[in-house]
Amino acid sequence: MIIETICEHGVVRLPAELKFQHDTFTVKVEVPDRELSSGAQPHTEQRSPNDMLSQTRSSLRARSGPSIRDEIDEILGPWKHQIQSGPLLTADDYDRLRHEALKEKYLDRK
Repeated sequence: MIIETICEHGVVRLPAELKFQHDTFTVKVEVPDRELSSGAQPHTEQRSPNDMLSQTRSSLRARSGPSIRDEIDEILGPWKHQIQSGPLLTADDYDRLRHEALKEKYLDRK
């Protein structure tokens, strides 16, 4: 979750309506360089948006179980090829596909 708030005299307050599972936890705060004085600065991790995206993708790949792409492919099933290269589907086609998927999911029929 990304929250935008104000840092006032070095204190960052989170919205009161948020309810947390634990009393103590770690957060990361990004402080714009223009807001820092020229004095001593604490060690900060300088990462570009591309580095952060790469790290996020790596952590997603490292998780156990199928990847998000595999899960999407499984959901699409036999319609994947048609969606990628076939003619555009009509509203009736979408209704038929939805009906078949619901029937398969809830009535275990194919």
